[in-house]
Amino acid sequence: LIQKQDRRLPITNEYLLLSGGAREGALDMDPYNLGDYAWGPDYDLDFTLLVPALKLHDRSQPVALDMRNCDAGHTWLSLHLFDSTTLARWGELCCATDTTTDADPGLYLSPTKVANWFFSAVTTVIEEIRNHPQRGLPRVERVERNGNITTLLLTAGTCRVLYDLVPVVSFRGWPAVAQAWPNWSHFWDGKVTEEAAVGGFYLIPVCSRGGRGDVEREWRLCFSRTEVQLKKCIPAPLLQAFQACKAVFQLLSQPQALGPYQLWTLM
Repeated sequence: LIQKQDRRLPITNEYLLLSGGAREGALDMDPYNLGDYAWGPDYDLDFTLLVPALKLHDRSQPVALDMRNCDAGHTWLSLHLFDSTTLARWGELCCATDTTTDADPGLYLSPTKVANWFFSAVTTVIEEIRNHPQRGLPRVERVERNGNITTLLLTAGTCRVLYDLVPVVSFRGWPAVAQAWPNWSHFWDGKVTEEAAVGGFYLIPVCSRGGRGDVEREWRLCFSRTEVQLKKCIPAPLLQAFQACKAVFQLLSQPQALGPYQLWTLM
């Protein structure tokens, strides 16, 4: 519906549905800035849906990840190498660098502007659904903006489901800055094929936590597609230990050094 209304989203898209909401550690995002929702009082099930706003799966398309002004794991995404059609579609959601201070000026896709556009597009579609309800569809209880994600609370029968919708940039392959990692020894060697483990990555609309973070230009590298594959190799007792540790974390008063996602990656 968003594609029909706006035509920015790819016509054929590849969504990734993750178990658990963003504040539960499904993504590397600060859970304490993503709204106050609790399992039980607010919802029964929660998921995170990665929605590729821009899908860069064509290996012949040059992509410029500019990490010069970013902390590790973050990047700016320049569109100056893209064709006129892409620039016409996304140009107004870009930020231009200051030509007086940058020797390589260009248009950088803004995560904040993309998140603003995406929330507006979702609310427009939700309003249309509410005005023209169809039998069998879940009832939309709430649609809210939390940071750069859009949170939907739906009711299907007696089940309340929370979806965190995250607009992302999707890539096929592996970033050059991390090319050495697939060649290391891993616990999953022989259990997961290299193609499945390093088949793609994302940019999510989150800036670094340090002083260099630029909320208008900086994206965070995300490897959820790989994490889904590696989760299959983690022993059940370790997954149970993770759930227990996460429950303890939720009882603490917002620990800033370690969040659910960091705990998950340690597992």
